[in-house]
Amino acid sequence: MKDAITNTLLGATYTDGTISEGNPIYNPGNVGGDVPSNDSSACSDVQSNIDNLVGIVTVSLGAGNTSSLPSLTEGYFAQSVGLGTTNTPGGYKCARDVGFFIDAVSTDVFIAGNKYSQEYTLQYFDNGGAIYIDGNEVQPTVVGLIGAGEFMKDALTNQLYRKDVGISSGPAYYGGVGAGLTVFISGNPDACMDVQDEVDSLVGIVTVALGAGSTASFSGLTYNTGIFDRTSGIGTTENPGGYKCARDLGFLVDAVSTDVFTGGNIYARGFSEQYYNADGTPIRGGLTGEELPSLTAFDFSSDMMKKAITNQLKL
Repeated sequence: MKDAITNTLLGATYTDGTISEGNPIYNPGNVGGDVPSNDSSACSDVQSNIDNLVGIVTVSLGAGNTSSLPSLTEGYFAQSVGLGTTNTPGGYKCARDVGFFIDAVSTDVFIAGNKYSQEYTLQYFDNGGAIYIDGNEVQPTVVGLIGAGEFMKDALTNQLYRKDVGISSGPAYYGGVGAGLTVFISGNPDACMDVQDEVDSLVGIVTVALGAGSTASFSGLTYNTGIFDRTSGIGTTENPGGYKCARDLGFLVDAVSTDVFTGGNIYARGFSEQYYNADGTPIRGGLTGEELPSLTAFDFSSDMMKKAITNQLKL
């Protein structure tokens, strides 16, 4: 790993001759003058951190116990301080915006549209088309949103660190096209290629406009509201929350109906667990603050399911 970050791996395949010289310390920056791109002393602070992290594993394994393990530090993803390791307003603002972004993209994937990705983008522009955010924040924002898109694709291909090992194999495309793919323990990057492409397209709607500092790219887009007719049915509100509620109700009905069919409760239990972290705390972007309306909707869905099986629905 240290050879990789200092560009000193053997073989032309594993080196990048285009990297320019830079500071010997990655953070805080210019300390001691620049060094060549393949200097083994480059990024000394990152190398030291790698040594420390590898040591956590090797010392513990060597001792045959966990007594040497340090206290848990979640770092960049610490929920207690928002996205980023500081508790500044900027950290929480970034976490908030990334959460809204994920809601918008995932809802568009669900409804097979692009409405919410477009509307999310417009939040960064005033009525005259001028971008709101400071110019120095544009590129970091774009990088952050692109990263969120990659994590979304990792999630739907089961490549995150938290995995569902019960997923069965299936075709390469969600629509059922393509050869069957094995779901490896580590996930499969070739799974759901059509959905991954859709995520890329939706992320691009946002990042292209932000990167350009204008919404000119919207001229080539169709405002697509997807499978829902906004004039009727569940989810007619003009925000992702309405469709998010419809999505969750669909997942609930799927879970309950599958358990009724199989005679178990694994899917109802799994549905419930999606709203909580591994330690039992509510997930960010879940139902916090929306518990009562959600319970009301879930209970009503139960009534509708019972009416369906007793042939009492109006349709």
